[in-house]
Amino acid sequence: MKNLFSLRLVFTLAVPTISAVVSPIAASANVTNDCIVENPEFLRANYKIETNDSAGNVKETSLILWRKGKEVAHQYPQTGITEAWQLIKGNRLKPIRFFDHFERAIEYQPGETVHGKRETDWSNRYQLISDSVLSKMTNYGQESTIASECKLAQKVAHIGDTTLTLNWLTNQKLIKQFHIKKGNQSVVWTLESVESDVDKINAFFETRHNYYVTDFADIGDDHTDPFLTQMVTQGFIEHGASGFYNDKGETIGHHNH
Repeated sequence: MKNLFSLRLVFTLAVPTISAVVSPIAASANVTNDCIVENPEFLRANYKIETNDSAGNVKETSLILWRKGKEVAHQYPQTGITEAWQLIKGNRLKPIRFFDHFERAIEYQPGETVHGKRETDWSNRYQLISDSVLSKMTNYGQESTIASECKLAQKVAHIGDTTLTLNWLTNQKLIKQFHIKKGNQSVVWTLESVESDVDKINAFFETRHNYYVTDFADIGDDHTDPFLTQMVTQGFIEHGASGFYNDKGETIGHHNH
């Protein structure tokens, strides 16, 4: 979403001022199904992402959030790419990028700079919105208790000329619905389903960890690997300055998911 705004910036920005929104998103009545998760640290959450640009064009993509303890992944079915992060000793993040169509992976070292930024915010990866932003959002209305393990909080905030409206599943640390609006441009995230089949989750990560792995630092040393050559040519990998790309496979300066 090059012509919208940096959602990563929105998610991680320290919010200076917050005020209420006139027309927040209505709470969904179908929350219970999203709360049937035995352990929120092991789940698969399917999201629909609808983008409306200033020209009135609407695009719809999807993202699948996978959690397995101290490893989390963002899977993008449209591109066949999965981005994952491991939380390791010292609360450091180790990024790994999986190219599912090729069964290849690029591994980064903890603290390695990616597009000039080090990966440090586990909460932003784990729950798609950082704790720092959540703490600065204002609750409106009372928290709804749908079931013993299901609580829905509604939050709002203004960041400059951008309005954030969030339906938040507190116990699961999941976005139920998230509306980001700036002028006549907007992005709406909607949680469509959640499941917690441990066998499926283990299989998902095990499959990807069996891919052929290349260390990011070694990419420039191998000019004979057709896969690496293709990825570098297409901009998915940049030796020495590799960064993330959006859900359309476009390279971007920030992680705009």
